[in-house]
Amino acid sequence: MTTLAAKQRLRLTADEFYALGDGHGGYELIDGRREVNPMSAKSSRIGGLFYAQLEQYCRRYPGWAFPQETGYRCFTDDPERVRKPDASFIALDRMSAGDYEAEGFIRIVPDVVVEVVSPKDIASKVEAKIGQWLTAGVKVAWVVHPNVQLVREHRADGTVRQFHFGEELTEPAILPGFTLPVAELFRLPAPSN
Repeated sequence: MTTLAAKQRLRLTADEFYALGDGHGGYELIDGRREVNPMSAKSSRIGGLFYAQLEQYCRRYPGWAFPQETGYRCFTDDPERVRKPDASFIALDRMSAGDYEAEGFIRIVPDVVVEVVSPKDIASKVEAKIGQWLTAGVKVAWVVHPNVQLVREHRADGTVRQFHFGEELTEPAILPGFTLPVAELFRLPAPSN
């Protein structure tokens, strides 16, 4: 088999990737290839904490919150691409119960995505991923930077804001009533006395 033929066989469609089941765990599908989504204990926990906050929000203001490992296949520039944010939110009126029950990756563009930077992340890849989310139609992408304890907000209109330790993360236009003290994302469990 030639090298070119071997390389072509390594390319997967989104349906083939989905058929791997748990085999696609910590991977995304980029340009037909499984690409590892590097995570550390810290970045995994922060992503989980962010998801928990979004889920709590959805209990008060109905909507759809999704955790890490939720795959999205919503990119018009590459219909086979599958991305997995560390947390995400879709407004209630944008996703029906039928959409929710559908098998496969979510094909609806989320309103909000959260990406947590891991120690092994490459800055240019994180920026490319945020660009892909925004091009797809995501309204707000929150990028959490654990080592400097800040959240950078990227908006569809090109606006970028930073929320530092001691500030509150809010998004009144998309998540009315949502507030998250940035410090809560970085708080360590306190030992019991």
